[in-house]
Amino acid sequence: MAEWQTHTPQKRAIVRSCGFDSLLRHFMPNKPLHNYEWSSNLAYVIGLLVTDGNLSKDGRHITLRSSDTDLLETFKLCLNINNIISQTFNNGFGKKPSYRIQFSNVQLYRWLLNQGLFPAKTYTIGEIKVPDQYFRDFLRGHLDGDGTIRYVPVNIRH
Repeated sequence: MAEWQTHTPQKRAIVRSCGFDSLLRHFMPNKPLHNYEWSSNLAYVIGLLVTDGNLSKDGRHITLRSSDTDLLETFKLCLNINNIISQTFNNGFGKKPSYRIQFSNVQLYRWLLNQGLFPAKTYTIGEIKVPDQYFRDFLRGHLDGDGTIRYVPVNIRH
């Protein structure tokens, strides 16, 4: 039997701690749903995900890519996760190395869907439902992910 087919007590414990009943690929949570609520950290994370993030089509994986490992470390801190940051390929677009962090969290994934994020967001992104009190944090994440603000003085003559 292949190693991935071996159901050891350790593997079962890991799977149960993630909210699943077995090693099968289905979503049957055996613990209560986490009630995600907006916070400064979560708004910042959503700003990053809108620019450089990805919700996979499998309904559970969330990925953030960046050439800035400090940004990925901040992302980890905001979500209180300890997944590894790995180097990825740039597909010829970037000159700097690219890195990513990916983790699986069905409950957060579903909450993000309710807030307006979707897989293949390049083609489907719409309104992100950010409460006014957290818009500043969302915008900070958005700008850290992709943006710059440039002030160009304009001389207007009458």
